[in-house]
Amino acid sequence: MAGTYHIVDLTLERTENILEHASRHHVRHFHDAAWLHAMGQDLIFCMSRPSLPLFGFASSNSISLLYKYLAEEDDHAQRLFSITSHAASFLSTHLSVPVQFQGRLLEFPSVKVLCAFYLWKQVQHRRIMIHSMCLAHLLQQGKSVEEAQEAFLNAPDEKARLHWCAQHLEVEKVPAWQLNGLIGYWARQEDRLRLTLHQDLPSGPDFLAFLMDAFGRTGE
Repeated sequence: MAGTYHIVDLTLERTENILEHASRHHVRHFHDAAWLHAMGQDLIFCMSRPSLPLFGFASSNSISLLYKYLAEEDDHAQRLFSITSHAASFLSTHLSVPVQFQGRLLEFPSVKVLCAFYLWKQVQHRRIMIHSMCLAHLLQQGKSVEEAQEAFLNAPDEKARLHWCAQHLEVEKVPAWQLNGLIGYWARQEDRLRLTLHQDLPSGPDFLAFLMDAFGRTGE
């Protein structure tokens, strides 16, 4: 396959099944700290498999694994099946509920396009998190689902919605890790490579700059 970078992108399916069996685990919403912790653990588990991706990003509903190069003779279908199975097996065991991922293999010709993809992933994650927390807060205020959706759509801006999120979590400000996703990467520590989970990411243009620096390039 041509291209400089490859990503195995895993998207969670049948999410309703997870919440329907909440009695088996501690997840009540997909904005829960318990849920994001599980996704972070799943990311690290996938990155420690023999294929050893260089970088990973976990959101509320997906895990993306970055490879610098996949050889022409590599069995891409088998690799995709293996990683998807690993991710689903780990999360299913962790939650005691059957979990399923849909996997796809993506190619990127440059760092610039690659970073734009990860920025898009983060934007999608933030939208899911903010929407979920806002609805939970509004429902707690006694609104119906329809009223909560209408109030969410009529909010003046993201600042107002983030205020609702903070009220729901009973904090002054929503933690960055809960809004901006989680990344995993290999870092050299004491002459050894160690797999690290980074949980305090910036957002928007700052996240884009963070990625460009992380990949060691200023643009292509």
